[in-house]
Amino acid sequence: MKKVLLAFSLLLTMGGIQSAEAQNPEYDELLKLIVDEDYEKALRKCENYTLDDDTRKDPVPYIYMSMAYFHMSKNPEYTEEYPKAFKDALKYAARFRRKDRDNEFNGEFSRYMSQLRESAIVETNALLDQEKFIQAKMYYKYLTDLDEEDIGAHLMMAYSLRQSRSKRDAEESEALAKKLMNEKGIDHLAHEQKDFLKYALIVYSEYLESEGMRTEAQDLLTLGKEYFEDDKEYMVTYNTIAG
Repeated sequence: MKKVLLAFSLLLTMGGIQSAEAQNPEYDELLKLIVDEDYEKALRKCENYTLDDDTRKDPVPYIYMSMAYFHMSKNPEYTEEYPKAFKDALKYAARFRRKDRDNEFNGEFSRYMSQLRESAIVETNALLDQEKFIQAKMYYKYLTDLDEEDIGAHLMMAYSLRQSRSKRDAEESEALAKKLMNEKGIDHLAHEQKDFLKYALIVYSEYLESEGMRTEAQDLLTLGKEYFEDDKEYMVTYNTIAG
């Protein structure tokens, strides 16, 4: 029963049963190995595909490799031998995105990518609570690798860079986030990315205000107001700093 539930969950995170059936039959075994919780064998098979000249440019093995590492990161029995499993899940998901230049497979794996992003956001929140800004910055880089238009990730990258006293790099990340918001809005973002953007706007503006950059904080909150003016939490911050 456990494996049946896992199989159904994996099909959902891949975007649905129809999408899973549309996968290249050559990679059916990879999904089966993950469903059977044979993650190490799945990794070996995936690695073989990524090293083979005929398949190394194919995005799909990289996303299955990410899936295997992701599930291993949730299982304590792999912690000792694979202490970087979650980071590897992000790393191979980023490679998948780079290989999938035309977004051919992005829709099929969108739910898994959302799940991966949500886990990364939880991880970074814990790091920020511990004031481990350099480590948090690494995760924000992964998030922007997964989606270069993830505005919240760019803003939080700017926040972690400022906390690390890298002012110039922080300003570049902040400028990119503002440019994306001005030019593209936020409709292209997934649900969890919109929530993360709201969080980033609040956290970063409060930080700017605390550092004596009230005008910059006001400008940032004003930029996000049209998207979050119905959100009570956002408007409390807005009215406190920019109202």
